[in-house]
Amino acid sequence: MFGRTVTPLKPSRRQTSHVWKYLEGCPLPETLVDDIAGANLRSSAPLFSTIPRYIVTAESRLSKLFFHHALYPAGGARCPCRVVVVRGGRGVRVQSYAAAPATGCGGEGVYQHKHRDPARRSFFYARPPTVDSFGGSHGPTSPDGEDVEASRRVPVDGLLSSLCGVIEDHFTAPWKGCEGAVLDESSADCRIQREKLRVALAEVLSGGQGGLVTREGNWASDASPLGLVEALLKERAPYQSSSFYVHAQLPPSALFMGKVEVATSPERPRDSLLPQHPAQGIRETRRSAELPAVVRLAGGLEPVVHFAVGTPLSVRRPKASQQALPREGSLAMDTLPFGHVQCLLHVRTRGARHGAPSTSEMPSPACGENPPVSGNAPLNARLCDIRSMTSNVSKPPSVVQHRAQNVIEPWKLGISLDPKVPLIARTVTESRFTPSHGSKCSGGTIDIDNDGEVKCSLGVTAGPGDLTSPHVMQMGALLGRDDCETYLLPQRELLLTFHVPEKAAAMCAAQNEERLRRQAALGYSAPSYAFAEGLRTSARVLQGAQANIRAAEVASSAAVEGRSAAEVGSGAFPPKYEVRALPGDAIFVPRGWQYSVERIVGTAVMDVARRASPTSPYGAPRFSFRSGLHSKATVPHQRGGGGCSIADIVRVEVDAFVLCYKPYPVLTKEQAATYVAANYVQGGIDEFYEKGGNNVYHKYV
Repeated sequence: MFGRTVTPLKPSRRQTSHVWKYLEGCPLPETLVDDIAGANLRSSAPLFSTIPRYIVTAESRLSKLFFHHALYPAGGARCPCRVVVVRGGRGVRVQSYAAAPATGCGGEGVYQHKHRDPARRSFFYARPPTVDSFGGSHGPTSPDGEDVEASRRVPVDGLLSSLCGVIEDHFTAPWKGCEGAVLDESSADCRIQREKLRVALAEVLSGGQGGLVTREGNWASDASPLGLVEALLKERAPYQSSSFYVHAQLPPSALFMGKVEVATSPERPRDSLLPQHPAQGIRETRRSAELPAVVRLAGGLEPVVHFAVGTPLSVRRPKASQQALPREGSLAMDTLPFGHVQCLLHVRTRGARHGAPSTSEMPSPACGENPPVSGNAPLNARLCDIRSMTSNVSKPPSVVQHRAQNVIEPWKLGISLDPKVPLIARTVTESRFTPSHGSKCSGGTIDIDNDGEVKCSLGVTAGPGDLTSPHVMQMGALLGRDDCETYLLPQRELLLTFHVPEKAAAMCAAQNEERLRRQAALGYSAPSYAFAEGLRTSARVLQGAQANIRAAEVASSAAVEGRSAAEVGSGAFPPKYEVRALPGDAIFVPRGWQYSVERIVGTAVMDVARRASPTSPYGAPRFSFRSGLHSKATVPHQRGGGGCSIADIVRVEVDAFVLCYKPYPVLTKEQAATYVAANYVQGGIDEFYEKGGNNVYHKYV
């Protein structure tokens, strides 16, 4: 009786030799790796794309395994083909050190602070206070004093500010004692100081070429470092204010000599509270004197990327014959300590010192009844109240209030209750100055990331008679590295424009065609109502999905470039993608990619409802910015003659850290065909990058 009562309560069991477990929300073991890598053959969307991928560490639980599958998906990618943006992916390592050069090699003479952290010396500030016309504030921009909540986003990464301050102080040292005679051409001391500053910048260029790319798209590796710096300064000599970006190694002043602590020795940690014999104290002192010297970073924090795969790049010191002016006691070791930790320097220059004044006066458009803003205020405060302006001519407040009330009237069913875009955000950057083109205005692009960040590009391009960013012009060339994979760790808000290489676009197209052929052969993605024409209908569905994705890529690239979709789709222009890099992010840039960098000044928010005209509420909004500080605005421009022969370096700032890793393997066709993502777990990733890919033939014992 008891057994018959309990038997019906048992759950039914399948007639299998093993136990089936189903977890809600978890993929099956057969599709686990495919779901992680995003390479499910049953999905109709193409897997290989050059569109940047955004990852949030808090949601995706990013690890080396996940990042490896993002670089080499399960479909068989031959090389990393896209930029990966990881929000909040920057990390630091505490108390990191590298091996010091051997004693007697002359390596200790290169460090200015042998046994003292330069970031902890007296009278040192992490970031020297500088007069920046743009500031870094994200406060309310409305001059009416409305209750507008300020942005909580941090404009500058302060965790590595000590290291940034030491690097910037290395380039400001030659100017000490010469502040009052910077513009005095006849001063011999200032000419010597400017020459020293150019040499100091040339000595730290990464790989001798600073990651610069020529206008023809070639890598500037043939020129000498000093000649490259002088060429950049001569190109910017006719301009009063200009800037450019270069990749640079850490200067010797950012490193200092130290010794490993006895308490951190793995043999036996010492307890200072316990009494010890005098002879034991002598032995401990002798033992601490015998410990090897190490090289440490200033500030005690090393920027790292915890999910980075591969091996850090080993940078060899430049030979004495390749250096422009080698310093005394140069480093004699073959490998530079912390050579893979490099920085992206923002170099500001000044030119056009002779002749007539180097500024031209232009009338600024009226900005309503707003009072003029001082020159030291940030650019966000100089923007006009866009919600109270419809043109360059100010209008009475009654018209604006009447229009605002009419927008929310419920009986205007065909106009006011239709869905609209209430706000339009635009990113204001230090735009490049293009004197050969006239002033034009384009729509720009808006995109929302996975974490809700709105990244967009400013559609206003500066011309000879327009001022998008006052007092600053950027004429820098493209940046890129063909010798290593790079991870960018921005220290301030930057707008990066990536240029897709033709090889990457061709590889993605070939891989998508092969994946389409495999899907059509397997009959995946076929609708359930088409049983008669299974393979044919599946191929049509897949081809339609491919066409939709390609059209989306062309449209997004055309919006970034400002060209028509027909011009971009023809293949004459390679696609470009804009990425908004925030402090604390980690951006992976594949080898061979080229990109340009622009500083983000702030964000302009425009109200479409109040900016549209009452007769055409769906018309294009008219944007208006304050282009001057007073009734007369000073615009830097190119001088025809009488300028200086070479520009002067005014300031050098660290905008980002660059972590360099050895080139990732480029798989052959056989390796890509036999690549199985499920074979790589946490233990097989290092072997993949050490061997240069996966094995073509497997031996099963």
